[in-house]
Amino acid sequence: MRFTLRLLIILLGWLVAIKANTRNRHLKDLIDFSAYTRETIHEPLPLEANVESIIRSGIDVRKPTTLAIHGVFDSENFEEYEVIKNLKLSIEDSNVIVVDYSYLTYQFFPDVRNASTIASIVTDSITDLFLVLHDIFELDFRQVHVVGYCLGGQIAGFLGQSIYKKLNKKIERITALDPFGILYFSNTPPNQRLSADDAVYVEVIHTNAGQFGFSSPCGHADYYPNGGITQPGCGVNGMRCSHQRAYELLANMWIPSVEHEFIVSKCGSHVNIKPEYCRWLNILMGDLQQNPLPTGIFYVETNAEEPFGKGAFKTTFW
Repeated sequence: MRFTLRLLIILLGWLVAIKANTRNRHLKDLIDFSAYTRETIHEPLPLEANVESIIRSGIDVRKPTTLAIHGVFDSENFEEYEVIKNLKLSIEDSNVIVVDYSYLTYQFFPDVRNASTIASIVTDSITDLFLVLHDIFELDFRQVHVVGYCLGGQIAGFLGQSIYKKLNKKIERITALDPFGILYFSNTPPNQRLSADDAVYVEVIHTNAGQFGFSSPCGHADYYPNGGITQPGCGVNGMRCSHQRAYELLANMWIPSVEHEFIVSKCGSHVNIKPEYCRWLNILMGDLQQNPLPTGIFYVETNAEEPFGKGAFKTTFW
């Protein structure tokens, strides 16, 4: 009798696992990829995890590749995609791959408890694509930059973990733009959220920390503009506005101009972060050309509107 009961439990477990895998495969098919290059900046080509599709997409793996992963809010317009794509292609002759998992957000949100399910399915789908790019086309992960906003910031970390597990290689750079903080906490194990282990270099921009965004340092460099919680100019819709500010800062980060750079101060802690507790450094937040790359916890002040960079915002130096 006991043997029969155990057998039934095992069979039930297998059936549940098979059903879950079948569902996940179906949902992965509903995730779309688009490929942009300088030649197709206004007319992206569809991209799938197979040889023919990759050839037709115009991707040249000899060039740098940026992967853009959107968030779970405002999924009808994905303004962050336009910002990331246009900036990167103006800076360098490269590939930009964007991930569209909006169908999953429509199906599973606004119930935030489904965030981990969405993240897992999207991670698996991107991994499938990257494995084909690596195994068949010899994609060099030293030329891969993953930029994720909101839940996309956490997915960027999971992708880094997945690639390392399967290939023993690390993505070169992750830029997490106010990574999703709902359901992900400072005491969440690093392998269940974004961490500095997920790429050769992980930088994090915290603009709505502890609300929509993750609050604790989780990268090699963690930047807290204006303290990292509420951004200037964000009034009635303060939380969402502050959350979105993370990708709005990219233009002054990646193409810094004189007097509108993000010159930062290094701090000992992210708790109650204020300029008087930090030390001025000649380091720019998120600058792609910096060498060596900065590490630590940083404070920076911004303007309430574009251009957001304030340059040397301090009046006293020490």
